[in-house]
Amino acid sequence: MVGYLVAGNRLEAPKRVLKAVAVQQTPFVNIRADGRNETKMDGLCVRLTAKLVQKAGYTYETYQSPKNEFGHLNEGGNWTGTIGEVYYGHADMTMGPVTISSQRLQVVDFTPPFMTTSVRMVFRRSRKRSPLLLFNIFPLGVLGGILGGIIGIGCVFYIIAFIRRLLNIGDENDNKFSCRDSIWMAIWIVLEKRDEPIAKSIAARMMLAGSWLCSRVVMLVFVANLTVLLTTHHKESDITSLEDLVNKNVKTCIVENEFIFQTLKSHSDAADGTVYDKLYQRILRSGSLVKSTEEGLSKAKKDNFIFLEESPVVEYAVLTDKDCDLVTTHHTFLEGGFGVATRLGDPLGKDLSIALKEMQEDGELDVLKQQWFPETKCDLYGEKDSSNVSTSVAVLTGAAIMLAVFALSSILEAIVEGVYKKLRERFRKPKSLPQDIEMKGQETDDVPCEEMADRLEQGLEALRKEAICLKEEAICLKENLAGNVLLTRKPSGELRHRRQRSSLFVIEDGPSPNPPDQLISKQICGGKSSLF
Repeated sequence: MVGYLVAGNRLEAPKRVLKAVAVQQTPFVNIRADGRNETKMDGLCVRLTAKLVQKAGYTYETYQSPKNEFGHLNEGGNWTGTIGEVYYGHADMTMGPVTISSQRLQVVDFTPPFMTTSVRMVFRRSRKRSPLLLFNIFPLGVLGGILGGIIGIGCVFYIIAFIRRLLNIGDENDNKFSCRDSIWMAIWIVLEKRDEPIAKSIAARMMLAGSWLCSRVVMLVFVANLTVLLTTHHKESDITSLEDLVNKNVKTCIVENEFIFQTLKSHSDAADGTVYDKLYQRILRSGSLVKSTEEGLSKAKKDNFIFLEESPVVEYAVLTDKDCDLVTTHHTFLEGGFGVATRLGDPLGKDLSIALKEMQEDGELDVLKQQWFPETKCDLYGEKDSSNVSTSVAVLTGAAIMLAVFALSSILEAIVEGVYKKLRERFRKPKSLPQDIEMKGQETDDVPCEEMADRLEQGLEALRKEAICLKEEAICLKENLAGNVLLTRKPSGELRHRRQRSSLFVIEDGPSPNPPDQLISKQICGGKSSLF
C-alpha cells in the first residue's frame, strides 16, 4: 500500500517513500483481505501514521511484520518482529502499539509516546449469586429510611385528624384515624391495598396523593435495582496486585516473547527475588504462556485465568466484550507508552516527533482516540452496581423531600381550615326570623344554624296541618247550616259524607231529632275533637 502527500489541489514531490511495518492488534491495526486478495488496513495507528507522514512531507507503503511480532532479542542475539525490521533496515518506521523500553531504545529511536500505557489484569466477572440477593437491592440506610417514611406518613395522618378534632371541625371520619389505623393506612398505600379508613378531608387527601406518588417512585427504583442485580455479574475477586497473584496461586497467563514477558524475564535472569521474578517462575512452571492477545483474552473469559496485558488493549477488550463478562482493576504496573520506532540517527524520527507534537497541541490525537475507544454499555471495573446504588439514593432522597413537602402542606391546610371555620362562625350574623314565631325554651341567638333550621321546618309543618283542619271544619259547618241535615255517628264509628267521600262526617236525610246546635261532629285532625 502506497501513500501520497496532497497539499491543496496539487501533489507535492515527496522527500522519500517510507516503508512502515505493521502488527495486527485491534483496535490499532486491523488487517483484512478484500475480495480481490488485496490487503486492507485500518485502525487508530493506521490513521495516525497517515497523518504523521503527511505532516512530515513523506509518502509511505506498508507491510505486515513477519510472524506478526512486535520484536524481541532472541537467544541468538538477533532482533525479531517490527523492531528487527527497522533495526536491520528493512523498514523505516513501525506502525502499531509498540511499547517504548530501555532495551529497544538501544537499537532504535522512538518518537514521544502517542499513548501512555501500563500493565493491567483482566479477568472474568464472578457469576456467584448470594441467597440474600434480594436484600442487596437497597443499602441498609435506605431500607431504614423507607421504614421510617412509612411510620412518618401514618403519624402525619394522625396529626391531621387530631388537629381537625382540636379545632372542632372534625367529623366521624377523623375519629377513625387512631395512631395504629393511621400507620396501617400508610402501609396500605405502599402495598396499593385500598382499605379503611378512607381519607375525606382536604388535608388528608393531599397527604394521600403525595404518599401515593412517593410510593410509586420507591417501587420503580426497587424494580430498576432488581433488574440490574439480575442482569449484571458482580466482581468478587480480591486480586488487586501482583503480590496477590503470587501469594494466592492464581492462574495467570501472558503473551510469550512480548514486552511483559521480556520485562519479567529480565528480572528472573538477574535473580533479584522481586515479585516480577517470582511471577515469571510460577508462569513458566504452570505453562501459562499464550501466543497472542486474543488467546489470552479467551483463556481469561473461558478458563478463569488472569491475563496480563497493556492497559489500552485491556480497556478496549473489556469495553467491547459482547457479553460484558470481562473486567479489570485500578491497579497498574510497568508504566510506559506507545511510540513510533525509526532507525538510530534517522532524521525521520525528528520529523515524525514534530508532527506528533502538532497533533497533540491541535487536539487531533484526542479526537482520533475517541473514535476508536467509544463509550459502551460495559463497565471497565465492574462498578456499575455501586453507581446504580448512588443514583437510587439520590432519587429516593428527592422522593423523601417531596413527601416532606406534602406532609407540611397537609398539616398547614388542616390548621388553616380549622382557623377559617372558627372565624367564620364567630363573625357570621344570625338570620332574622319572623316576630310571631317563638323559639320555646331558647333565644334565637343561642341556637345553632342547623338546629334552628330543623325547628323552623317543624313549626311550618304544624301550621300547615292546623290550616287544613280549620278548612275542613269550615266546609262542614257551611254545608250543615245550608242543607238542614242531621249529622250522626254510625254504631261502627265510621263517619261518611253523602256528597264528599273524603269528608269526616256522615250526613243522613230525614227529620232532625235534635236542634241544630246539638249536632255532634267528630273532628279527627291532629288527634283533637271539637263540638259546634
